[in-house]
Amino acid sequence: MRRIFWVGVGVTATILVIRKSKQLRAKYSPPAIVHRAMDDLGERAEAVSGRVVLAARSFGEDFTEAKTRRDAQLRGALLSRGQQDPDDVRRQRAAAAQEFPAAAERLLNDKDDDLPYSF
Repeated sequence: MRRIFWVGVGVTATILVIRKSKQLRAKYSPPAIVHRAMDDLGERAEAVSGRVVLAARSFGEDFTEAKTRRDAQLRGALLSRGQQDPDDVRRQRAAAAQEFPAAAERLLNDKDDDLPYSF
């Protein structure tokens, strides 16, 4: 009876050792290592891409804000006191063109002649 017990223990231990060795071999084989590295790289790439998207959005917002401020500075420097804003002049021309279609061609082709400066 003792022999059968120890044979069973030996068979069980052998089966456990074989299974564990197969798991270790699969874990440390080159394809498994490559797969784990790619998974890790994918996670890192997702984190980096998220930060890049946030940085790009932040840059876009900062750029738009700075462009708007600079545009206001340039308009203030170019326009004399009491002079209409060029965008207002263009809107008035477009409204007049809709109101008087016959004169639309002349008004729309006569660009910026009402402004006291030229380039």
